[in-house]
Amino acid sequence: NYVSVKDSARLNRFFELEKYLKSLEFTGKKEYYLDKRRFEKTEMFKELSTYNDLKNSTDIKWYFSVRDSNKFDVLKQRELTFSDEFEGDRPDTKKWLNKYFWGEKLLHDSYSVASDLQFYTPADNFEVRHSVLRIITKPQKISGKVWDAEKGFYNKEFSFSSGLLNTGASFRQKYGIFSAKVKLSDPAVRNAFWLLGDRITPHIDICRSGNGKVWFDLFSSPGTHYKKNIGSRYLSDFFIFSLEWRPESLIWKINGVEVMRQTAGVPQEAMYINLAGGVDKPVGGISSMEVDWVRVYQLK
Repeated sequence: NYVSVKDSARLNRFFELEKYLKSLEFTGKKEYYLDKRRFEKTEMFKELSTYNDLKNSTDIKWYFSVRDSNKFDVLKQRELTFSDEFEGDRPDTKKWLNKYFWGEKLLHDSYSVASDLQFYTPADNFEVRHSVLRIITKPQKISGKVWDAEKGFYNKEFSFSSGLLNTGASFRQKYGIFSAKVKLSDPAVRNAFWLLGDRITPHIDICRSGNGKVWFDLFSSPGTHYKKNIGSRYLSDFFIFSLEWRPESLIWKINGVEVMRQTAGVPQEAMYINLAGGVDKPVGGISSMEVDWVRVYQLK
């Protein structure tokens, strides 16, 4: 009867359930469980979708298609030992000295050699923008130290300034592949990417501009000089200049194509990287060498 139902536990349970079924908690859960696409709204689904996108991407499909081929065996035979992509706003001082190595070691100061027309400044002739290093050579009245084998160090007035970077204190390597993507630019300016040891020789110019041409040089000992030039066509744009150095040979390449090979006088000591501008004779205006990156590999 009415009284027995009115106060019954069953009626109380009915009202309890009625209230719950109208609650946001219940309607939310009901909506979730009735949603046939609820898996697509989970983090697991996002990860699955990302995996499938990567799996079907052009570059990853290409990688798996060539991974087990011999097309890239040359890359597997070398290990990256040094690189700079110039991603900051100035040269990385952990990698580069901004003066001759011996200037840092003996003087803690910059200097030029007696035959130089330019003085190497510690900062004013470098610029890094859009991941490209610029070493600037310009007319400028400036005073600085000079080294002369007979006179020693003395001060001199210069009419030009430029910049020099080297890894003498941070990185040296014997044998391997030394490469840089470089725009040498002005044919009248002496821009260079070279290797040097603790003495004046051996000295290897991986690339050097001068007299309107691009040069490759090996100074194996005092008075012994091997060289080759390839004209001016490789001055006005970026090219990858590299040296493949093995115990028995030196091979110069531009964009992977051999341009010079040397088997006599091959250096047998660790050497370090140098980048610099300069002038062999007075020039007008400002010019620069641009360097996109520098990379060194050790051959396995």
